Amino acid sequence: MPGMTALHPKKLLLSKWTAVKPVARQKHFLVVKVLERRDECSVSLRRNAVMMVGNTGDAASRAKLLDVAKTDPSPSVRSEAVGYLGKSGEEVVPMLESVIRSDSSESVQRSAVRALGANPTPKARAAIRALVERSSAPERLRLEALSTFDRGAGQVYSTFCAGGESCLN
Repeated sequence: MPGMTALHPKKLLLSKWTAVKPVARQKHFLVVKVLERRDECSVSLRRNAVMMVGNTGDAASRAKLLDVAKTDPSPSVRSEAVGYLGKSGEEVVPMLESVIRSDSSESVQRSAVRALGANPTPKARAAIRALVERSSAPERLRLEALSTFDRGAGQVYSTFCAGGESCLN
């Protein structure tokens, strides 16, 4: 509008004008600011910010979700980020495998296993199978990975039981 002064995102963040609907760039700035807060009081805000970032689905969002999945102090926020990463296709499979191997929280690792199990790509299925077969992996994670076969049994059996061989041996 003519005659109006543009607001800088930092000023908008600190202003009392809560009725102003931010444009995409300002919204992104606000969401990133929320994700950068690492205090216990902001856990629910960060989970909601992860949801907003996860729903965009672009490469920058995936990078931000991976950062949150690896560095946020709250396991519930990391689990939420991992869940959204799993919806991104084949390119996130190595990221999810990394989270399974390196995260200190079993709940985050299990979220990564579920995200891999929900990912219908052959690469994700191969990663799940490798986890089930890896004897050094914690038993609970292997069981979680095995349970993902039940959820997508038709896909799994057609992927791993090709050529008429028995899957039950």
